[in-house]
Amino acid sequence: MAKKKKGFLAWLFGGGKAKKSKKKTPPKKATKSSKKKGLFDWFFGLFKRKKKSAIRKIYETTDGYFTQNPQQRKPRHIAVIDQREDDSAVAILKIHTQKGKKGDRFMQTPVLLPKNHKVLTDISIFEDHVIVATKKDGKFKAIFTRDFTPTNDSLTKKEYKTVMENLGSTAQHQETNRRQLQRWKKHFKDEQ
Repeated sequence: MAKKKKGFLAWLFGGGKAKKSKKKTPPKKATKSSKKKGLFDWFFGLFKRKKKSAIRKIYETTDGYFTQNPQQRKPRHIAVIDQREDDSAVAILKIHTQKGKKGDRFMQTPVLLPKNHKVLTDISIFEDHVIVATKKDGKFKAIFTRDFTPTNDSLTKKEYKTVMENLGSTAQHQETNRRQLQRWKKHFKDEQ
């Protein structure tokens, strides 16, 4: 039996045969990245406050903040060397007076001079260890600038560059600090 030739209109509209029903897949949910911004969203997006960077700024706190011990009230200046974009947590270095501070616990460069930084009273240097969290009862807590007192002072770009290039007094300390900052940026997720 010869097959009937379909005409153009029959071919175009399916030839009158019942079509096989295909399973309908549910529509994909729009994700944040797939949503297109409308003119309204774009316009009001211009007025959103951008997060201010705290990198290079010098703050004041107490030594008790780092041990979560309010009894230790010795004032301590700190400098922010890095900041996470998602939650604005900061990584810091403690600032100490240079007098009598030797050994591999302290970075000997850069040296902060009181004439360049009004908040400092003596020639100062940085502690070797990058601090990214405080610890109490075995639990770690991220560090935020809202926990500190602002000083309206900051590191110069040259000082900051020197700090980041020599992020530790020895090669081993530099590698440890860099690795810790990388893990901190990822919220230490690779360890869980």
